[in-house]
This record gives sequence, structure tokens and C-alpha cells, in this order.
Amino acid sequence: MATPRRLLASVSLATLGPAAAASAGLVAFNMSKSSSGPAQPQKSLGQKPVFLAMGFVSLTLEEARMVNYDTKELKFKLPRDDATSGLTPVSSLLTRHIAAGAWFLTFRLYTPISTPDSPYITLLVKQYPNGRASTHLHNLVSRQTLNVKAIPKLPYKAN
Repeated sequence: MATPRRLLASVSLATLGPAAAASAGLVAFNMSKSSSGPAQPQKSLGQKPVFLAMGFVSLTLEEARMVNYDTKELKFKLPRDDATSGLTPVSSLLTRHIAAGAWFLTFRLYTPISTPDSPYITLLVKQYPNGRASTHLHNLVSRQTLNVKAIPKLPYKAN
């Protein structure tokens, strides 16, 4: 004779299988609807996006402007005159540098505030006390470079 505990265990196992199958089916259905994959950089007429390759790109600081006491706007020039960033909204840039006195590379993500068709990439960076990346970026002067890599995002489409 089945005890209540054994009956409960069999009910749990009996409902777990179909629930897992239904969940897997929903995931597969939603993934098949959005089969376009990660967003590719937007192409403007006659301009070539910089971040088509997977490697790091060296950007030169063109201008730095203090916004308030701890925030700076950094405007980086793209490597080519006919280039654009081509980054979609909410894309990220992975920065790479060696902080002063450090032995290891420092990596940080930043979101550009410039438009995708701009010949510049603009970052708004808040300096944190003892922040390795933010302090390094705040100490950059004109003509110094920063290595960045684009992190692709999924495309956003209105329903």
C-alpha cells in the first residue's frame, strides 16, 4: 500500500517531467523566433564600423572635459577618418590597461554615450576613490591611447 510520502514523491516526479519538457519547448520556440543572433554594428552610408573584428582597437583621446567634481567626459577619436563606431544602443566597450604600480591588466566595461554614426566615441566616467580603471581614465591626457573591444548585444526590435 502506498504511503502518503511515497504518493507525494511519485506525484512530484510525474509532474516534473512534463513541466521540464514544456519549459524546454518554450525556450526552443522563443530562440527560433529570434534567430538573427547578436547585433552586428550598424553601417552608415560610405562609413565603415570599427568594431567588426573581435580584437582590441586602440583609440586616441581627443578631448577630456570635466562635467562635475568627479565625472569626466572623454572623447576618443576612431582610428580611421571614414570610420564610425557602429555600436547599437546599450552596447558596451571593454577597456584594457595596466594601472600605475599594478602587475596585472585591468579590464572594465563602459557604455558609450555617443551616437553610432559619430566619428568619435564618448565615455562619461565617474572617478571612484582607489578605482584603478576610473583613475586611469581620469588621468589620460590628449593624444594618449586606450585599448577597447566592443561587446555585441542582441538586436532590439519593436513588437
